Amino acid sequence: MQSKMKSFTLFVALLCLFSTNLLAQDIAEITKKAATPEGPMTTIEFEETTYDFGFIETGGIVSKVFTFTNTGDEPLVITNAKGSCGCTVPEWPQEPIMPGETASLTVEFDSKNKSGKQSKRVTITANTEPAQTFLTIKGELTPKTDASEVAVETPEVVSPDCFAIFPNPTAEILKLDVDDANLGQSATV
Repeated sequence: MQSKMKSFTLFVALLCLFSTNLLAQDIAEITKKAATPEGPMTTIEFEETTYDFGFIETGGIVSKVFTFTNTGDEPLVITNAKGSCGCTVPEWPQEPIMPGETASLTVEFDSKNKSGKQSKRVTITANTEPAQTFLTIKGELTPKTDASEVAVETPEVVSPDCFAIFPNPTAEILKLDVDDANLGQSATV
């Protein structure tokens, strides 16, 4: 009886192991098929795949337009574009891009509650070989400046017979001498 129980336990364990292995293979196959669009394949070429936004203050939003061209012979269909986190949101054309046409994809990065160096990835899935293309947006976040630390320039005291013109390309205060006889008249500066 004890040997039948051991055999049965071994049989159940092997069955579970075998079915788990098959399930893992099925999931891997389904994932691979989902990532590979069906239909005619084409090629995509981006002008640039990495954008370094440099330094920005934490809390700022960076937006980058990535331009690409369908360099293949079939219509290009982007089925998905996904950021590596919720702070990186791509927007892509929903309609097919014909061979030779150029289009753009916009990536917006929200740095709220982030700090230090950042590198975010956008995965684009399309009817291309390989099926996925990657874009990167990166840079460094600096701490938000406290408003009390910002130096405020004291404006220069100006006599009432001076005026300023905005916008003024020279950024200088202009002085116009006007006598009482010319008051109310137009002047050319």
